[in-house]
Amino acid sequence: MQKYCRIVPIGIIERGDFHELRIQAISGESLHEVDAFLDTLAIRIMRYYESQPYDELLEIELDTLNKPARNKHFYRRLFEEDGRYKSDFITIASETIGAWIEESLEPNLIVHPGEPHNSDPCFDVLSIYEEEGIPRLRVVQVKATENELQDNCNKALSKFEQLENGDFEAELSSRLKLILGQRGAPDGLSARELKLNRRYRVTVVHGQERDGLHIMTTYSEKVSGEVVRRSGVLMKIGWPGFWGQIARRIYAKLT
Repeated sequence: MQKYCRIVPIGIIERGDFHELRIQAISGESLHEVDAFLDTLAIRIMRYYESQPYDELLEIELDTLNKPARNKHFYRRLFEEDGRYKSDFITIASETIGAWIEESLEPNLIVHPGEPHNSDPCFDVLSIYEEEGIPRLRVVQVKATENELQDNCNKALSKFEQLENGDFEAELSSRLKLILGQRGAPDGLSARELKLNRRYRVTVVHGQERDGLHIMTTYSEKVSGEVVRRSGVLMKIGWPGFWGQIARRIYAKLT
């Protein structure tokens, strides 16, 4: 993503006491005008949905890849028979974007997206990174909304509050156990230590103008502590054209 986009710190938002960041195209264009970005995102969505690894093969033409699952039946929950995308497509695509931001635009040790159509109650992506030499866990919820930015952000904060209050600890512990059991996890990482002082992030792909709109004003009430614990990443797109362009790229590759 760093080839096409940058993450821009906006600063600390006083109402809610959180760090706000925004995703912008390096070229200054609207993201739906950056063809290389859309092409690469389409590939990443397919890799995620087909449970394929992300690696340098992203640079290889799709026709050269082994893709037994790349057919319309496999993708039937994302597309209508006539090729129109369903709401689940936007969910999968936005979660792919959320994971890609963590992988590419932020320093990290491990980034773990949930499974497609997963039912994890309060996180879509778990990101483990170092902060002043100490491994930290960032719990990320990803939302996609055309013009209900406030409402969707509030839903994410309510889930974070439940997690802070002790709900969903079993689910989070299970997911961390899976992550730390994977090959490549740094030695010495402890699920208990990671959970003790976790960070939170709401990542939103939206079509609404942000300026002048008050969002996440209760963030510091739902997630107490230092401001470093709370962040929001906003990515404004041309809705619905952005999704349509990605969907056409993917559907054209399905047999």
